[in-house]
Amino acid sequence: MRALAIALTLSAPPLAFACSVAKSTVTPGAGADGGGIAAEDASAVDAGDPSPAATCSAPLPAGILLPSVDLLGHPPYAADGCTLVYVASAASGAGELRARDLTTGAETVLAPASESPRRPTIAGDVIAWEAMDGATAIVRVRTAGATFTVSGPFDHAGEARAAADAVVFTGWRSADPVGDTDVFVVDAVTRAARLVLGGPGQQRFADISRGAIAATDFSEDPDGTFNDNETDLADVVLFDRATSQVTRRPRTGKQAFPMIASPTRLGYLDWATVHPEPKLAAYVLRVGDMAGPAEADVTLATVTDASGQYVLPSGRNGVIEWVQRPMGASPALFKAPADLSSPAAAVPGLDGLELFAPALAASFTLLGTRASGSTDVVLTAIAR
Repeated sequence: MRALAIALTLSAPPLAFACSVAKSTVTPGAGADGGGIAAEDASAVDAGDPSPAATCSAPLPAGILLPSVDLLGHPPYAADGCTLVYVASAASGAGELRARDLTTGAETVLAPASESPRRPTIAGDVIAWEAMDGATAIVRVRTAGATFTVSGPFDHAGEARAAADAVVFTGWRSADPVGDTDVFVVDAVTRAARLVLGGPGQQRFADISRGAIAATDFSEDPDGTFNDNETDLADVVLFDRATSQVTRRPRTGKQAFPMIASPTRLGYLDWATVHPEPKLAAYVLRVGDMAGPAEADVTLATVTDASGQYVLPSGRNGVIEWVQRPMGASPALFKAPADLSSPAAAVPGLDGLELFAPALAASFTLLGTRASGSTDVVLTAIAR
């Protein structure tokens, strides 16, 4: 495995993120741990993008057929403002990647089915997705009406997440699917990719905002990789985009799949050192301040999935949502504000449906649903 190609400060002080510092109040008992939580001002936004999140008053999409692929972990749909991006269903399974203007209903084909597009992500004018170039996995980015393939010092790439000015992604240093990986960010304008988190073992599953990047670091794991065994170990690591400062958030056990749910709040999945397989069958969903220590984070929910399916939560625009599939009960979608200013609540109107991974826009949530007895998965949008 290649050594880290950039100097990182391992004992850095807590991050001073390049985002607005929201006034906070103490909300007694807001967290599931029973402690008081600092509730951020809802008006807080990234300093680099002071405009509010793009909402949409157009009719929400309904009845779009989805392919039965990637519905659990990284869904084939995403939205921002009034733009929906999704992988269309096709007779052979997954089809082309499309963008739909919800205001006009007009659609644009972003990638043909022959490229196997999947896992789209969007923020503002920036859209990214995974695709195949022959036998090689690649990340493609579209902005300002043009599309390019991300290039850099890696063998193949995936796991992209978009911000309004850049895309963060995982780069594999070799063709080995469990080989050394690092986290890179590509500028949407210059198209230049740079390393933001590397080192021994795997660094992957990143999220991005205007101010920060959060990623999962498996370097503490005995084999350094995310390979679905019951003793995987990892920590969440933060990268300040303005200063390039790295802050590690060490915690016993495994913490992975971070979500930058607001300019100052972070959500992630947490497991004990020995945990079940598949991991998504049971985990603790935790949330905290990005500028604070991991010890101050609190439990938002203990999530169980009797089916053992791989359903990731989603956090964006100040909200975190997740799916519960308890034994002997119907699946339910839950939501909570990232600042924990009010309790988690079940989303109504989904009774009797099989639920797949949520994807959050500013004013609505997307998820795949399947009615009892049906084989069709359809895209469902829920206004917030």
